[in-house]
Amino acid sequence: MNRLYNLDYLRGLAAFGIMIYHYISWCFGRYSAQDYMGRVGVYGVAVFYVLSGLTLFHVYHKEMVPTWLQIKHFFKKRIFRIFPLLWIVTIISVIISAKMPNLIHLFLNLSGLFGFFAWDITFSGGVWSIGNELVFY
Repeated sequence: MNRLYNLDYLRGLAAFGIMIYHYISWCFGRYSAQDYMGRVGVYGVAVFYVLSGLTLFHVYHKEMVPTWLQIKHFFKKRIFRIFPLLWIVTIISVIISAKMPNLIHLFLNLSGLFGFFAWDITFSGGVWSIGNELVFY
């Protein structure tokens, strides 16, 4: 594996900052982007995505002219990494809400297409980031 562990550590630090932001937001209310904690959340997400993109490029740059088999392998790994948790969180959120969701919104959430078409219709608070991940990567 051709990993850049320093970037992984920075990604972990950004993820930790995002986690702290969410914890403090849930305990004390939301912060705007003008507040220090709001900036930790906003910039933490931006740094995390930039470093993730750089890491993906570094790992796969030798395969920039991929074969069909490599493309299938890449998407299979991404699907099995992203979708099981997305499905579990979406289904639990729908059950907890005890309301029948709009079937189009449910389809967009379960398919991951909400990130492309309607990023603001997720059933769980953190799922928007999965939509971003699917769109940007």
